[in-house]
Amino acid sequence: MNCTDFHLPLIQTIFRRSLRHIILVTCLLLLLCCSLLAWQSGQQFAANLQAQTNTLANNLSDSIVSGDLRARQNLLFNLAQHTRLRSITLYDQNGQAQQALKDGALISTDHRQIVDFAHRPALHFYRDQVVSVSTLNAASGPAGYVMVCVSTWPLYQHILMLLLAGLLLGLLFSGWLAYMISRQQWQLLQPVMAVASSVEQAAQLGDYSVRTQTDHARHFGHLATNINLLLARIEAWETDMHSDASQQRAIENRLHILDNHDSLTKLPNRHYFHRVLTHNLEDALAKQETLALIFIDLDHFRQISTRAGYDVCDQILVQVAQRYTDVLRSTDTLCRVGADEFAIVLPQAEGLKIIQELALRLLHTLDDSCHVDGHDYQVSASIGIACCPWHAHEQRLLLRNADLALQAAKAAGRNTWRLYQESGATEPGLPA
Repeated sequence: MNCTDFHLPLIQTIFRRSLRHIILVTCLLLLLCCSLLAWQSGQQFAANLQAQTNTLANNLSDSIVSGDLRARQNLLFNLAQHTRLRSITLYDQNGQAQQALKDGALISTDHRQIVDFAHRPALHFYRDQVVSVSTLNAASGPAGYVMVCVSTWPLYQHILMLLLAGLLLGLLFSGWLAYMISRQQWQLLQPVMAVASSVEQAAQLGDYSVRTQTDHARHFGHLATNINLLLARIEAWETDMHSDASQQRAIENRLHILDNHDSLTKLPNRHYFHRVLTHNLEDALAKQETLALIFIDLDHFRQISTRAGYDVCDQILVQVAQRYTDVLRSTDTLCRVGADEFAIVLPQAEGLKIIQELALRLLHTLDDSCHVDGHDYQVSASIGIACCPWHAHEQRLLLRNADLALQAAKAAGRNTWRLYQESGATEPGLPA
């Protein structure tokens, strides 16, 4: 388990829950151990105190028998140097206090108070101190008693230190044990996390080709295998959907081309021509530019059709369309608007001279005969031109004026061009 894994919410939850339970159990065990240690420490403390009291009683017995008051006081003062000592009291065989030492100084005793040592335990705890009683023995029998009172604070301090040390060790042990348990649980959850990572990647990136690692131990049954199977099915379904969508777009594109283009010459048809003319006419009026509309009609083309057949005419139309395309700019639009009729939309026409030169080039492109199936066919055309904004501002009038110019070209003997004027179409050349 890496350190980065702790950033995951799942491993944090596992670690917190494991740590909480382990700390609870550790605290209970620690309380039990501390109770046992406290009891043992108390027993040892009491045993040591009782042993010291017995030793003091034996020493005092000799001084009492000998009547050596100075030796008895020296023993009491020496024992009073012990920091834990609260008081030492000497009693006679009747339980009457004879001499007392408290906080390192002799104090007066209450002779009226008599203690019944026959019914008093040799050692007992009283509030914040421990009381130990030992008998002063003489040759003739008990010569008195000695009572030693010692503070229990060192005992409590020792128990508190044990408790703090145990608490610190318990916390360290709990953290280490929680980490080890979380690590084992995390290792067991690796197959599920691998599945979750694969599903998340597939959902975010939309890539259903990802596969999760196989759980060879099968801790979670066939989960990984089933997830991989599900991703494979989604990938196949998505591939089919993309394929269907691509086919649908291709069909729509073909339908769009068929709807807007001539199937023979591949040029835009009449429907597309009207849309292009409308769009370019609006731009020309908005930008105050010149737009030229050219109508082209092949001369006596029906006679070729009658004499050579429709197949030859189709090939001638394809050659004528290609020749016209080679002459025009990339911004110009050539359309087939009839059986033998073409229309050209010229946006951003730079002047009448440029339009005249283009009309002459369109005528000269047909100077060379069309070669079809080993035969040559001579084709000519009549051209009519109308411009916006000089001849019309509306599409309907512009179409009408270009058609009038085409009719004037035919009336002039064909194989020529005419530019529309209000007084009639002019001869080839610049308009008056």
